[in-house]
Amino acid sequence: MVILRGLGGFAGFMLVALSTASAHTYWFSDQDDRAATALLSASVRIFETEKGEQIGSGFVIDSAQGLILSALHVVNGIRGHAWVAFPDDEDRHKAKILLPKSADDGNSTSKPDLSILQLDPPVMGVPALEVQFEDIEEGVQHRISGYGRRNPRPLQGKGQPSMTTDCIYSLRGTALDGDSGSAILTGQGLVDGIVTDGAESQGTSFYSEMKVLPLACVRDVILEFVSNDRNNEIIELIRKGNNTALVNAFKPSPNATAVWVNNLHLAKAISHWLVLDKTQRKLDEARYRTIMQIMGERRLGWDLVSKFGLSVAANAKEPGDILRRLADIALEKGKKADAANAYGAAKQLYVQYAMETLTQKGQDTVVAPNNFSIAQAYKAAADIMLNLAKMSGTKDALDQAAAFASAAILSAPSGKLRASSWATLGAASYENGNLDVAVSAYNTALSQGASQSWIYKDLSAARAAVGPNPQLELSVEYLGDRANSLAGTIYEERQR
Repeated sequence: MVILRGLGGFAGFMLVALSTASAHTYWFSDQDDRAATALLSASVRIFETEKGEQIGSGFVIDSAQGLILSALHVVNGIRGHAWVAFPDDEDRHKAKILLPKSADDGNSTSKPDLSILQLDPPVMGVPALEVQFEDIEEGVQHRISGYGRRNPRPLQGKGQPSMTTDCIYSLRGTALDGDSGSAILTGQGLVDGIVTDGAESQGTSFYSEMKVLPLACVRDVILEFVSNDRNNEIIELIRKGNNTALVNAFKPSPNATAVWVNNLHLAKAISHWLVLDKTQRKLDEARYRTIMQIMGERRLGWDLVSKFGLSVAANAKEPGDILRRLADIALEKGKKADAANAYGAAKQLYVQYAMETLTQKGQDTVVAPNNFSIAQAYKAAADIMLNLAKMSGTKDALDQAAAFASAAILSAPSGKLRASSWATLGAASYENGNLDVAVSAYNTALSQGASQSWIYKDLSAARAAVGPNPQLELSVEYLGDRANSLAGTIYEERQR
């Protein structure tokens, strides 16, 4: 990929921070005791026949529709319907198997280990669990509750999941044969995964490790079976609801009102919104910023938040700015996993904006000299990667921060934006231990008008280690080589 063409003079100014989002917050509060109660009441036992033995566990995710999630292998080979029973209840209720759609579908190893059942006929007043479609947060305590083989009441446990692959987590704890299909819950009472398998401990019926399927990986599959009945009502709230209406509908509360919208139906309505005609997706910036905040803080998944923003905004930079601000707010509140995911989604949008802008200009380059908009997007991506590096401590994130900063320098007109891009290159290099690069980058930033106190502090420390005048020239060729390393990253982002 060609990087450099005709570098010229520069002019510009610093990025302006996005204004603070809605004064309201829509996070679910920590509610460990209530989460435990909900898990016990919404968990079900699954049977192959009306009189047979338990074959697994499951849990209700929608009361009105009677939707139940479990593991695919639990109902594998059963035709038409299974039977379920609630805790301490001897009555068994018929449940139609919606997924797999036929008994033979369960034999495919390529399908996720997920089954979806529906009480048929409906059972009035059944409790349901709230779902989360954001990625599982590793190393955080989760509750688990399954029935084993014969227990009439679920047995609770706790464990901390860790990622094995993108869509398989492992959770160490004590579980029983028959726990397959049970939910794991966050401290906020949200289901973010399903137990699908376990590793037996020395030939016993106890498991020391379980495999977990994140709901984030099967969100679209689940939503396919969710009723459309509330879509219009929810979309009307999104379009026209006043502040009180939005709070009543979307702010988690111990005493949900009649208009409360759970995550399952909010996600369903958003998926419907995304396929509406463009003329039906018009919102002013303040409104769609608030809806993006609601979706993100309700943990519908930052990728879905991005899609919603793109469906409304004029370009990818607008939702990128909003996601970046929401990530800043999450980080301020100590929600590091949410912040990291939101930052990652924002970075993808900034890259998308830069690439689309270059394409519109008929350029096949990564950088565009004297282009403030592209430089601004790269600078934002660089700052995001620097934040992610400080959160994760990974060298790759620092390398990406330096590469994006280099691309911003090569694209920016002269002025504050270019100076601040040099400062970001200095910060990424300083954090990465490349102190000679940091000294040169900081010196250039200061000479071009940057004046932040942290630059002087880092520069002083770097000079003490490598001397005041390291023999390193950060030439156009040097910056071009760094920017060129973005080609693979940008290609991967565009394939997502």
